[in-house]
Amino acid sequence: MRAMAHEGPALIHPAPSCPLGLFRRLARILPALAVAGVAGCASSSPNGDLGRATELLEQGKAAATQGDHTRAIELYTGAVKAYPNLAEAYFQRAYCQIQLRLNRDSQIDARKLEDRAIEDYSLALERNPAFGDAFFSRAMVYSSRAQYRLAAEDLLKAIEFKPQDSEPHYWLAQLYDMKFEDKKAEANNHYEKYVELGGKDQEIRQRVKLWKELKKAVPSPEDEQKVMELHETFKRLLADSVKPGLSNVEKDRLKAEAVRALEEAVTKYGNTQYAQRFLLKTILESFRK
Repeated sequence: MRAMAHEGPALIHPAPSCPLGLFRRLARILPALAVAGVAGCASSSPNGDLGRATELLEQGKAAATQGDHTRAIELYTGAVKAYPNLAEAYFQRAYCQIQLRLNRDSQIDARKLEDRAIEDYSLALERNPAFGDAFFSRAMVYSSRAQYRLAAEDLLKAIEFKPQDSEPHYWLAQLYDMKFEDKKAEANNHYEKYVELGGKDQEIRQRVKLWKELKKAVPSPEDEQKVMELHETFKRLLADSVKPGLSNVEKDRLKAEAVRALEEAVTKYGNTQYAQRFLLKTILESFRK
């Protein structure tokens, strides 16, 4: 499986001014692709030689591990010719296209390598529509090309199919935070999910802590409803306490309950618009005199 890690605490643009930077990050995010099995799946179609394709796939991984990505691509191509529905072979071949994209000595046009990688990720997804890593990796290529909406769509799919993976949340939050003016709140929600899933970025963890505190400080509609109910309880108990025929003990009990209701409204929901509008603190002070 891919080993997930992003670079440091800085909030990195998913598409930096130099696209090569993102590809280098992608290579570090996915260092185990050339040697590890990926959660791709092959169709049950009888067409092709699955045994031969699997053999070529493993040979391709070995070549990639040795840094011979050109040879690995040839072997993966042989694998998909032997068995066209082997999703992992397309995925691994895309990974090698990215590695060649990073090689300054490569004679192949960088744009063509990106196109080939996108095509291979897409072919892998045609064969395995639940291939979360393929969605994630294609999103990184889209992002490097400033195709942010396509990247965001793929990251949402990666989250759908790999719900316990923190990294798609991180990168989607980055996109929303820096490239979508109307997605700032959603960005914070994805940063929060990234941390919940074990994300280690300390700056993001601090940001999430502040975001949670802010959410607590901003009253919700439920808070507004609760303070209204407490105010009504206070008024009802206070009115009951002055009804004729009550003993002093009963009057004191009702007044004490009224005070508790109002104190709860002020201490727990004093930041609500309702509480501030009706000056509950002033009411409480006047009532206590």
